[in-house]
Amino acid sequence: MRLKGKLLSLLVPLLLVPLLLLAWAAYTQLRDQSAEKLQRELTTLLGQLQLTSQALMDTAAANLELFANSTQIQAYLLNDSESDRYLLMQPSLLRLLASYQAAYPEYAEIRILLPDGYEDTRSVLDATRGHSEDESGTLLFQALQAAGDAPLLRFQDNPDDGRFVLYAGRAIRLRDGYDDPLSTPTRLRGYLVLTIEPDGLARQMKASQAGASGHLFAVDGQGRIRIHADADKVGAKIPDGWLQRLREGNAGKPVNTGLLSGDDMNFQGARITDNLWLLATYPVDEFNAGAVRLAWNVLIITLLALVIMVTVTFWFMNSVFIRPVRVLHAATRMVGEGNLRVDLDLTSDDEIGDLARAFREMGEGLHASHEEIR
Repeated sequence: MRLKGKLLSLLVPLLLVPLLLLAWAAYTQLRDQSAEKLQRELTTLLGQLQLTSQALMDTAAANLELFANSTQIQAYLLNDSESDRYLLMQPSLLRLLASYQAAYPEYAEIRILLPDGYEDTRSVLDATRGHSEDESGTLLFQALQAAGDAPLLRFQDNPDDGRFVLYAGRAIRLRDGYDDPLSTPTRLRGYLVLTIEPDGLARQMKASQAGASGHLFAVDGQGRIRIHADADKVGAKIPDGWLQRLREGNAGKPVNTGLLSGDDMNFQGARITDNLWLLATYPVDEFNAGAVRLAWNVLIITLLALVIMVTVTFWFMNSVFIRPVRVLHAATRMVGEGNLRVDLDLTSDDEIGDLARAFREMGEGLHASHEEIR
């Protein structure tokens, strides 16, 4: 094998192995950074949705307190005459409730329930929606009774139409008359209940999906999807393992992986209430496809770097070593042919230059000897 081939066989492995190790380290680090970026993205999306959900509930609780302290509502409940209430006071009360709904269009219903669970007054945005006037046996009324004087915020199905809504309700306790002394105990007069549509959450979920095909959605305590940007997915169940992680609080960090509807998914979760959790999913295939593209990019860059380094290194070695050796080889042949005074085109100040000068001196010495003998 000639010297050029030997140099190439030595250079390529010496450069290729370190470059491949460097490329693998760079790919591993970039892939880990991509996973961390995915985790931060899912965490950020969940955090934004949590803030929106909490703002919805905080606003509902504040409005509930504000509406319940309305003098018009309190006067209505303190009036024991049904004829006065329904004929004289209820029309103006309904206009008041309608004004509240105009300011908060997500409040689909505002109702006043009597202490026995019977619906006394109802203002509804969609008059075509059916409803039951007796709430005494519903889970909502039982939760209102159990809450006592505390406000109730509860996500559940609306028993009238099966839609998943947020209920906000509180008891209204009043003294029997405005002139009663403060020592007079209050009496339960009824419950104020808001039925709130979470459409704003669904819109934000649709606008804030993770990646090209990730999703944000909310699930209830049984693992059923209740709020989703895609209405066809509402009602589907998540795997039991996912639900267990949510209940144990282990779905926050790091990114978890599991099957959902046959697809392998990365997911993270966050709690809204005791019976509602948020989930952000990102397909593993999409993440792996990004990792494959990253691997190809790193490989191409590595190969280009290898070609450039081999070319530059070989050019340098050819200029410094191979060309001088060829010049010396040609000079040796000329000396062998009798041409002792060879002009070598080598002027470097290294060992090769020293060898060329010694070769010239040797030629001159041989030429002088031959002349002297002749």
